Amino acid sequence: MRVAANVRKPLRRAVLLCVPLFPVLVAVSLGAAPTYFKVGSFNGGDTYTFESHPTRFTVPSEDSSVRFSHLHWSHWGARVSVASGLASTHDSQSGKTVTASVRLTAERLRQGLYGPAYTTVIASRIPLYGPNPVALPVSRVG
Repeated sequence: MRVAANVRKPLRRAVLLCVPLFPVLVAVSLGAAPTYFKVGSFNGGDTYTFESHPTRFTVPSEDSSVRFSHLHWSHWGARVSVASGLASTHDSQSGKTVTASVRLTAERLRQGLYGPAYTTVIASRIPLYGPNPVALPVSRVG
């Protein structure tokens, strides 16, 4: 089959433009695995939520839940990553929700099943949990 001369040139240009991009497209499509952590519940159990560079997530507990929101992370994927944002706790006894600023520190980066995983996440403070830092229930095995 013959291709007309006026079609061959644009076709040749299209092939030449695509070939140099092939390694970039392959690298982007294969990509490195995202860094993540798996957060559980304060009252134990085997249910974990997969979180990768989260801007918000919730940690349930027996009588309330803690919602972390408006999270802005620095150095996500590095050995230590820090986020600032808000933590809200609903008090089931009073029926009120208390919100305060929070700083999360994700550390102890290990190789997990799905890529690099933080195995420790610490909240600077959580409303209604007292003034001390609180370790979030994060899976030790990625």
